[in-house]
Amino acid sequence: MVKFKTVIEGVSDLLQSNCQVMGNTPPKSPEQIPAWLEMQVYRGEDGGLYHPSAAIRNSFLEGAKLLKIGKKNAKTVLMGIVSVYPEMYTPITRDGKPVEGYEKLTTSAVNKNMSSSVRIITHRPKITLPWEMEFIFEVNNDYFDINDTSIKQLKDIFNQAGAMVGIGCWRPQKSGLFGRFKVKEFTQI
Repeated sequence: MVKFKTVIEGVSDLLQSNCQVMGNTPPKSPEQIPAWLEMQVYRGEDGGLYHPSAAIRNSFLEGAKLLKIGKKNAKTVLMGIVSVYPEMYTPITRDGKPVEGYEKLTTSAVNKNMSSSVRIITHRPKITLPWEMEFIFEVNNDYFDINDTSIKQLKDIFNQAGAMVGIGCWRPQKSGLFGRFKVKEFTQI
């Protein structure tokens, strides 16, 4: 296994929507909004905000779809041999310190979970710029040759994923503008 210390930095604000709110009734009064927002963030025991590591890996793999490694789609080559650590959640930091707060973003959206699509008012926690996430990106080099060219390919895939796929709610992959990022550091360790 080859490991890379990876730091991504946001180029747009990040919206979160924790799946634990699924099935819960959205707030009906302004007093209920703070609790609703808090249910949507991924908060660690340390009080800091985190983001699912699986979302970072999935963003990378979706970005890889757009490139070829040899004659194959890069996602096909990489999906079984790449991992992100920590495995569950990656801390979100600002200036080297955990991000603990967020702003409220209120907007209208189409709820497609209803029998007929309806426009609703929705509230999301917005983590404003600047934000960063540091994690270990691991590649199984038994199946993927690690050299200067392939390291550049991996970094390019992350940058492409950050621009075209993103992470979080209303990211570019879902026709949004949030959750975009670029690679700040990608160092083999």
